[in-house]
Amino acid sequence: MKAKIGFLDLIKRLGGEKMPLCNFCGTCIGLCSQKALYADYEKGRPVFIKERCNSCGVCYKNCQGIEVDFDALNAMFTGKETCDKFLGSYKECYLGHSTDDMIRQKGSSGGLVTQLLIHLVEKKLVSGVIIPRPNPEKKWLFKPAIVQDIEEIKKSSQSKYCLIPTNEILQGLKKVRGEYAIVLLPCQVHSIRKLQADGNRDALKLTYVLGLICGHNMEYEASVFGMKRVNISKEQVVDIKFRDHGSWPGGLSFLLENGEKRGINFFHYHYLNAVYLPYRCRICPDYYGNYADISFGDSWLMRLLGKGVDDTGIPLGWSSIIARTDTGLKLLKDALKKKKIFLEKVDPSEINESFPFNISYKLSGFFIRHAYALHKPEFRGLERPEKIERRLYHFVYNLVLILGSTTAFRIFINAMPLNFLLFLIKNFKRLMGYRPNARDVVVKYREKQ
Repeated sequence: MKAKIGFLDLIKRLGGEKMPLCNFCGTCIGLCSQKALYADYEKGRPVFIKERCNSCGVCYKNCQGIEVDFDALNAMFTGKETCDKFLGSYKECYLGHSTDDMIRQKGSSGGLVTQLLIHLVEKKLVSGVIIPRPNPEKKWLFKPAIVQDIEEIKKSSQSKYCLIPTNEILQGLKKVRGEYAIVLLPCQVHSIRKLQADGNRDALKLTYVLGLICGHNMEYEASVFGMKRVNISKEQVVDIKFRDHGSWPGGLSFLLENGEKRGINFFHYHYLNAVYLPYRCRICPDYYGNYADISFGDSWLMRLLGKGVDDTGIPLGWSSIIARTDTGLKLLKDALKKKKIFLEKVDPSEINESFPFNISYKLSGFFIRHAYALHKPEFRGLERPEKIERRLYHFVYNLVLILGSTTAFRIFINAMPLNFLLFLIKNFKRLMGYRPNARDVVVKYREKQ
């Protein structure tokens, strides 16, 4: 008789009670037929109700926090696609932006994701889109929702740099029919693709999987840091924008219940990813969202600095776009034909040129961080590069991440003036030979202003 496996067994594999290997993707919550799991949005992990668990093992089998089979994922994306050693399999690469200036300006990087979601709904290609919205009960937090209203989609523009269990929406998909589009991080895509390969009915309703290029995520405490810096309480907050304060690339801003808006400039905020980085994010090797239909991210090419500016001379955002499937490519071409978006076809080298540090951090530095990790997921089929670039840098940076996760260091940064913290991060980058890109040029300009 086969032994039953329950969530308690999964907790052990995840590293114990604090579950360091859990990245709060929400898959286990979305799959649990007994509703033995629910999301603790502030702590960023599932909560287990032992009495409801029937030890069916579904959560254990589908947890990508403990293991990812890259051989199986790659098999889903083989065919006529071209393969790049950094990008993975792809059909076409583009730079682009929304042709709606307001959507472009409000988006994180050209507004492409928002514009395509609107296009899908307007053309009735989907029954709805799945995006994060403020939690109705705690509006300073986000939860996934099925959205059909265009204005709601516009309000949801920009990336959310906090843990959101998007895949818990699988529970909601049980109750509806139709086809849906979803916006996911690479780790969340891993679970959805596995479920689709296994024939999961609810996962198969996700006919458009839009992936975000992802170097890291942040714990909820990063948002709390921002609230403290602008002297507000979480109960005052009705919405948070992570790329909204000031011009592109935008800083952290809070919309308050009285209509007021407060925020922190990007150059006083972007270093928090080294402090509030979830443990599992340190050991994720998928930067470009290799298994989405389309992957999206900023484009930080120097040559784009003069193409499209706001009234202060700061460039508007551009998106890096990697079409990976026929579904994704058809969607882009349809939106282009309808003049909803602008696209410029580019060589993969121009996508990679925007992210030299991120590529090195995620695809080379990963192997350093993985080697020294206390808790490790099992990755099958992951190719190790012949040479680990900048080995010393990645070793030192890993020590910085370990230091940044300590309570003592978090107390330290909360006590220090923002300008002092900026001074530290700038000089650390200079010491470690960080190569600036267009974003850094803009941030330096904004800092002088």
